[in-house]
Amino acid sequence: MAMTTAAHAVGTSTAGGQITRSEILARAQSWVDERAPYSQNNSDPWVDSNGSYRSDCSGLISMAWHLTSSLTTVTLPGVATQLGSLDNLQPGDMLDRYDGGNYNIHVVLFAGWTDSTHQTANIYAESTYGTVAHTSTMSRSALVSGGYMPWSYDNAVNDSPAPAPVTSTNVHVYAIGADGRVYDDTGNYADGKWNGFNLVDNAAGFKQVTSTVIGSTVHLYALGSDNRIYENDGNYADGKWSGFNQVDSTAGFQQITAVAIGSTVHLYALGSDNRIYEKDGDFAAGKWSAFNQVDSTAGFQQITAAVTNTSTVHLFALGSDNRIYEKDGDFAANTWSGFNQVDNTAGFKQLTTAVTNNTVHLFALGSDNRAYQKDGNFDAHTWSTFNLVDNAAGYQQLAGTAIGTTTLHLFALGSDNRVYDDSGDLNAGKWSSFNQVNNGAGYQKISVVSGT
Repeated sequence: MAMTTAAHAVGTSTAGGQITRSEILARAQSWVDERAPYSQNNSDPWVDSNGSYRSDCSGLISMAWHLTSSLTTVTLPGVATQLGSLDNLQPGDMLDRYDGGNYNIHVVLFAGWTDSTHQTANIYAESTYGTVAHTSTMSRSALVSGGYMPWSYDNAVNDSPAPAPVTSTNVHVYAIGADGRVYDDTGNYADGKWNGFNLVDNAAGFKQVTSTVIGSTVHLYALGSDNRIYENDGNYADGKWSGFNQVDSTAGFQQITAVAIGSTVHLYALGSDNRIYEKDGDFAAGKWSAFNQVDSTAGFQQITAAVTNTSTVHLFALGSDNRIYEKDGDFAANTWSGFNQVDNTAGFKQLTTAVTNNTVHLFALGSDNRAYQKDGNFDAHTWSTFNLVDNAAGYQQLAGTAIGTTTLHLFALGSDNRVYDDSGDLNAGKWSSFNQVNNGAGYQKISVVSGT
């Protein structure tokens, strides 16, 4: 994946004024990009369009926070508030090393945790003579044993809040027919009606489909029989589709999944080497990146993705051991974690997700062809255990979505190649049962989105 920030990333803050956490990280990244050399020489500071700062550990923090001058490990706490726990850290905070009498040893900039267990931190640092500004990781045990204390800059502000929950009660189910064409059925849960499956486009030869929404536009991606990826954009404001167009000439993909952050689609594809690749489409700028390998880890069978906190992608992969692994990409901090096992439970065949607030509802199709659910609360940093959604069996594939913050919809493709829907009420803590969406049969794969 290409996650880069421009060198000399100045942002919009003024020296000593409020600054967003994303700008703090962008300023720190600019020194990494420029390979700013470590120096404690006040008379020879590192000068760039971020300002003029001493390029040692505390100078990096001073520059990233856009202070009016370079402070030290001792004086930085004067412009910050100490946090009660390492778990309270947010990207752009600092970890100042306390020696039992003073803060006069070392300081690093916190960029985020590598995963939801908060055991390893991503950091920015200037370390010692002969080195340059760099990113690294530190274990929680090293932070604790080293006496690193968490502090938040008093003028740091959070980035734009999460968008309001989806208020639309529409769900779109996309299905690959027996003819290799894509069909769309729209369900309005306000009036309890479905439109029936209708042909999206006459193009044929597709074998898998995924979808995501930006505004009133559904971006529909289909994997062709040539193992290339095609896109068809549906504007539900004017009722028009763009038609299928090839996203990239790259071939050899086995499966795809897509999510959106802002105006950017992050498209993930499982390659013939069983590794995961990413291609980002910036629809505000009208351009796509190239496909880049997300991770060198191989042996995956299937992938799905979800977004929390407006900027974090949770990429879930089903391993060759039929267990589930997670890799988190923080697009505000420009960092990825490694793949970590979500749960030791094995025997799963396929995955899908739905998100409410900052909770990922992870659904897995078991070897018994039943649906199981495990919830990850990324505010509390906790996961539930896997629980059976419904005792109904015989399903081939699952696809999940949410309406608002309290209702989940889990769709299942039955062994009869028909589509079924089970609704989960989070307030009541219960699921309905699986019911047939309509009598249409012969479907091979499904994808769902809500909110248009």
